[in-house]
Amino acid sequence: MNLHKHARLTPRGRALLVERVINHGLRVEEAATLPAWPAPHSRGAAAEVSW
Repeated sequence: MNLHKHARLTPRGRALLVERVINHGLRVEEAATLPAWPAPHSRGAAAEVSW
């Protein structure tokens, strides 16, 4: 699938939005304001960074 550079959502992002609305009972406005992925744990995020 070709995505143009101004696409707001990828197919994966659309699927996540639909899942949040249907499975979790959120309104579209609520689901749209959530981050795409949950924030990492403070310890886990530091462990992933390799300097």
